[in-house]
Amino acid sequence: DFFLQLFRDVISSVSEPEQAENFLDGPADLHQFQVSLRKGLLLDLLCQTFGQKLLKNTAQTIALLKLIVVQKSDNPSLEKDEVLLISFGILSTYMRDEITLSESDESEIKSLIGPLNKISETSGNREVAKLSNDLKICIATKINLDSLPNLLKNQGDATASTLGSLPDIIKDLGDPLIPSRAHAIIQLGKQFAAKNPLVMENVELLQKILIENLTHDDSYVFLAA
Repeated sequence: DFFLQLFRDVISSVSEPEQAENFLDGPADLHQFQVSLRKGLLLDLLCQTFGQKLLKNTAQTIALLKLIVVQKSDNPSLEKDEVLLISFGILSTYMRDEITLSESDESEIKSLIGPLNKISETSGNREVAKLSNDLKICIATKINLDSLPNLLKNQGDATASTLGSLPDIIKDLGDPLIPSRAHAIIQLGKQFAAKNPLVMENVELLQKILIENLTHDDSYVFLAA
């Protein structure tokens, strides 16, 4: 927790270049500059000494990733996109069904939709913009999937047919891997065409998922949607 607070303080000072320009205007500004410098050095020392042992649980890891994403969202001109891309990759792993998250962890990840959307619209790095948009859509899809009734998600063999198992399709709609998600959308389209009663009863929620995926950069996804 101390590391996270220190990290928050350091990126806050880095994110305010207009203040950095005035650091040496007087004794008070010089003192603030010295404090910020010492915090940066301490943060570096902690990272070199403890490494990954600094983060003890999932909540702390997500908190760190959120700080990185929000910082980029608030300051599009900041560089270090490599760190941001790594953060995207870690966040994507938390989207997999194999990972169990607490309600608090899920809430923190859901709060990233706005910052991710802003990054996708303002980043000059095409890869960053594309991946942030993909992650935003994945998170938004997960939110809509959580609203679906359990009957639709847990029908087992009752809905299995040549059109595919509906629970498997619903599960894959939230998969962070683009090919899996695109294939699920195609299979869902077949369920719509066959007028599966369970699908038709939840058409509004499923349409939200399809509409969200219309904004995806990958043609395999948005054309399927």
